[in-house]
Amino acid sequence: MPDPAGLTEDQRRGAVCVWGTARLTGESAVDLGEQTSAVGRWYPRACRPHAAAHGHQDGAQ
Repeated sequence: MPDPAGLTEDQRRGAVCVWGTARLTGESAVDLGEQTSAVGRWYPRACRPHAAAHGHQDGAQ
């Protein structure tokens, strides 16, 4: 999982892939689960290609 301090607000709220720049929809996103860190709560999601490359599947962390 990337460091949330280095992500944009859109990436931290799940509107954009945490590993890229793809805008996400309910159909295109893989939910990586709510996270808590020094920046607070954040809700990372990824596009399917990046999620697969980083070993994540739908619903898996």
